[in-house]
Amino acid sequence: MSKTVKELADEIGVSKQTIRYHYRNIPAKYVVKGKDGVIRIDPIAEGIIRNKVVNNRHKNTGKYTDKDSKFTGKEKYDDQRNILVEQLAKKDEEIKRLHSLLEQAQKIADQSQQLQLMAENKLKKLSVPQNEPDSESKPVDSQIHEQDSEFSRRSENSPENKGSFWHRLFGVGK
Repeated sequence: MSKTVKELADEIGVSKQTIRYHYRNIPAKYVVKGKDGVIRIDPIAEGIIRNKVVNNRHKNTGKYTDKDSKFTGKEKYDDQRNILVEQLAKKDEEIKRLHSLLEQAQKIADQSQQLQLMAENKLKKLSVPQNEPDSESKPVDSQIHEQDSEFSRRSENSPENKGSFWHRLFGVGK
């Protein structure tokens, strides 16, 4: 039930130019340009423009005119109340939508953490059997190195090693 600029200007008693001036400051979602090029203003924007025009008129003249009194006090408040109720309903829907998105994001984060924990546990299970043979092989390796070093110390100190390099290397002779 949107109105054109001309209809709203005639209803309020101002020029079309005044209405155009005020709708420039209103969010675009409240102003729709029709297929025929006619600008249509929805009821929420109409209430905003009406309040701006009436308030500007009161500031400039300091008087109330007959056109201002076209709406009685109760009708003005009912109109504003309806506008606010519509806005509140839209906000409630938006809050519900955002709440559901937040719940989905929390579920995804929880699942991600669970997967990460499972992956870490699997890595621990896989690394434990590999570490055990390594830990057993290290002492064996160190034992072999110790035996080699003991053997080399004995052979260096033994009287048989007094021969030439080739004799010591191949053990030929004697």
